[in-house]
Amino acid sequence: MIAAGSGSRQAVDSLIQRGANINAAEPSQGQTALMWAAAEGHTEIVNLLVAEGADIRIATKSGFTALAFATIANDGDAVKRLLAAGGDPNLKLGDGTELLLAATSHRSTAAAIALLDAGADPGVKDQQANTPLHTASQRGNLPLVQSLLAHGASVLTVNMAPRGAGRFAGAGGQTPLFLAARGGHLDVMKALLDTGSDPHYHAPDGGSFLMAAVSSANVEAVRLAWKYDNAVDVAMKDGSTLIHASVTGTGNSPEAQARIVEVIQFLADHGARLDEVNKANSTAIDIADVGPTDKAVLLITKLILAKGGYPVHPSKRGIGLPPAQ
Repeated sequence: MIAAGSGSRQAVDSLIQRGANINAAEPSQGQTALMWAAAEGHTEIVNLLVAEGADIRIATKSGFTALAFATIANDGDAVKRLLAAGGDPNLKLGDGTELLLAATSHRSTAAAIALLDAGADPGVKDQQANTPLHTASQRGNLPLVQSLLAHGASVLTVNMAPRGAGRFAGAGGQTPLFLAARGGHLDVMKALLDTGSDPHYHAPDGGSFLMAAVSSANVEAVRLAWKYDNAVDVAMKDGSTLIHASVTGTGNSPEAQARIVEVIQFLADHGARLDEVNKANSTAIDIADVGPTDKAVLLITKLILAKGGYPVHPSKRGIGLPPAQ
């Protein structure tokens, strides 16, 4: 096992020739030499052990097989070899998690694609009803998204609310397109739209595709969403508007603020309401003032004043307000 884990082919060869039990398992976790080689990404040793008759079906006490170890290690070649030797692409781990879900959550793209090519079900779901396509879309993993779509993953499936979800963070009922938009992943957004995603769907909380894109603080994502969903008067059930979304959870670093004001200006240019009060009695200025996202406060205030209005709730720090007469 130590030889397999270290990747020493010479040592492994020598031990096999001397009659070592190729399927021996260490007593603590029940791991075999094949598992150690798979976990450490030693594809050559995996190939050797499989060729010498190592049992790929043996599982550890926690339900991990060599295929599971190779998947988590994202060793695509080892995964393919183990699948070719009879590994199950729809394997469930000891806790019931499907192997494809584990691959996706561990960012094991090569392994996930190999599993899909071998027949893994692209529609498996975790406890919050997230499919691999949800996770890959949220992370902007275009190669995996493309593979999932090619293998029939549904673009219309929605997830459930994660524990502790807040406004604009994804309160449930989110499609892969919403998650890609929220991350500002343009290539993934385009791939999903080209494969039948519904840009007019609204989540149970009232959120829209455009609102998801706005919350990314990526004006290019907003421009793309606008081509399909130009309802600027959309509001969530809590009364929050697109302008609220633009300043919620988008950060307040100098770089983030520069992106946020681009989004706000785009929305203002297209008729978005700037000074609505939500059910928490907050305007976008209130939220940005607390951030603090000063550039957003300044721009929103400036836009309201330019239209002859005055902020419902002016900045408590006086940002953007004309000097007192």
